[in-house]
Amino acid sequence: MDKKLIIKIFKKRVNTNDNKSRVIVLTHNFSKVHGGYRFDKIGVIKYYNNTCICYVNLYKLGYWLNRGVLLKTKVSWLLGIIGKYEIKLK
Repeated sequence: MDKKLIIKIFKKRVNTNDNKSRVIVLTHNFSKVHGGYRFDKIGVIKYYNNTCICYVNLYKLGYWLNRGVLLKTKVSWLLGIIGKYEIKLK
């Protein structure tokens, strides 16, 4: 199996009552979703009072996308929603 790097969403590994929190990470394409990540943490998705709060480090995301790293479907969908509601500054 080819070891390609990919950006995907993982569950948090710590045992907390917040089981909805996720992290957006860079990892190999064959690693399991519930396992640990190896390389770089790019963002966080938190749920607070039925509201989704998403933090993405755009510098890291741009760096890895320029290196040819692929995005999983859920991550690209999330980034598309963030880009749709972007405030355009003059």
